[in-house]
Amino acid sequence: MNIKLIILLFCLISGESIFSQEVINETSNSSTQPSSYFGQISPETTPKIFAPEIILKSKQAHSNIVFSKAGINAYWCHNGIWYSELKNGEWTTPLMVPFSKMEFNDDAPFLSPDGKQLFFTSKRPIYDADTSNKENIWVVDLETNGWSEARPLPPVVNDVFQHWQVSVDLKGSLYFKHRAKQYVDSSSDIYCSKFENGEYQKPKKLGGTINSEDQESNPFISPDGDFLLFTRIRDGNLLDGGLFISFKLKNNTWSESISLQRYVNYKSGGNCPIVTQDRKYLFFLDIYEGKWQRYWVSASFIEMLRPKELN
Repeated sequence: MNIKLIILLFCLISGESIFSQEVINETSNSSTQPSSYFGQISPETTPKIFAPEIILKSKQAHSNIVFSKAGINAYWCHNGIWYSELKNGEWTTPLMVPFSKMEFNDDAPFLSPDGKQLFFTSKRPIYDADTSNKENIWVVDLETNGWSEARPLPPVVNDVFQHWQVSVDLKGSLYFKHRAKQYVDSSSDIYCSKFENGEYQKPKKLGGTINSEDQESNPFISPDGDFLLFTRIRDGNLLDGGLFISFKLKNNTWSESISLQRYVNYKSGGNCPIVTQDRKYLFFLDIYEGKWQRYWVSASFIEMLRPKELN
């Protein structure tokens, strides 16, 4: 195996001990053609741990990995935000991006569909005297020679208590988990801040076909805004909730959300869903030996579940 790929995958899923043979066997349900995603063999309908040929037991993966539309840039979190790109047929050795710092709990990177901005969450201070340790949404612009300085989103977005994964569509509208109080998840719901006339609007709670009396979080909005994936925790138990999908209907409302348990076959609930821009694969977190791991699986279920009136 190419030494750079070995280093890349080691940094991505670095850890302490060897996976059992059971994990290797679990990944056998796949095509035989390598994908553009780190050259991994594409999965089919059975989820597999991403990048399993480096047989290492990962430390906790708190957020997902995100790829650019062309599949040649990748960002993920591992004690800071890391980056690699495909150059001359090889993935570059991973580096922590210069704007990320471990002490600020930078997390959950999300690349805008046009590839021009990278959003992430961070507890870094917004101003010099800020000691709140509050989690806010930050953004950098991707420039010709690297990245701009990180800047917080405006108060209309960051004045609310949000947590974990944020996603953005082609129009620039943000989707994120909102909670009534900092560090309290019992009343979390999914909100959207529309981007109109160059400004973010006041976040609004999505309707009852998505939000419920349970806890909703970690939304993924498709680039076109035609479907939304999210996590639901029911009665405090992720296993009783898991991943759900809802479709934008012709009347601009959201369809009743559908549980993905039978279509994705996750074991422990599923979390932090992200669909690649080619719509081929779903990346998500699932539990293995008590820790979150990054899995991937075919995203063919999306078109299968799309309401007939939208076809």
